Amino acid sequence: YFNRSYGVTLNLFKSLKMFYRFSRSKQKFLRGIEPDSLWAYLSHTVRLDYEWKWSRTSFEYADVSSTQTPLESWKVSEILFFRPAKTMHLNLMASVGETRFKELDKGNDTDRYQNYKANLQTKLSPRRMLSFETFFNKISGVVNRTQDAGFSSIFEWKYNIYNGFVNYTYSNEKNLSSRETFINHIFMIKIKRELF
Repeated sequence: YFNRSYGVTLNLFKSLKMFYRFSRSKQKFLRGIEPDSLWAYLSHTVRLDYEWKWSRTSFEYADVSSTQTPLESWKVSEILFFRPAKTMHLNLMASVGETRFKELDKGNDTDRYQNYKANLQTKLSPRRMLSFETFFNKISGVVNRTQDAGFSSIFEWKYNIYNGFVNYTYSNEKNLSSRETFINHIFMIKIKRELF
């Protein structure tokens, strides 16, 4: 394989960031029986980030030419940062986008998705932290048709050389194509000992 990747980042006025990345990978035939086709990959990615006070707006576009899954995609996302109290942080996130699969017939070649998330963190004491998160994701299109929603909570604490957390997560996952629903409950306890 022969791989190349380049990237450049430009910061303007301390609030606008522009990023471009070029990636190329190509399979070379050296000896033996030559395959019917050699693997090749080429991508161009452009991203813009704009930050203003308590918000961040992002736009990303990618164009991928590949012998496996050539596609074109774009995504717009927004994050809002709030601090309701001195020891509390609230983040609201939303994004929408599309992925077009170049090898499929026009008009039946696009997946559209949307994602929403809210996260609240509060510091109960210098050694205790409590956080809550809720989310909703949906993909509708020709390749994927899914929807999932849920929430999670995490309690973290420190005591001398011990760190621990208790996590509970609930999720409701739906496959809109097969009409299947999966409900998950995950409860986890972790305690870690740090000597240094």
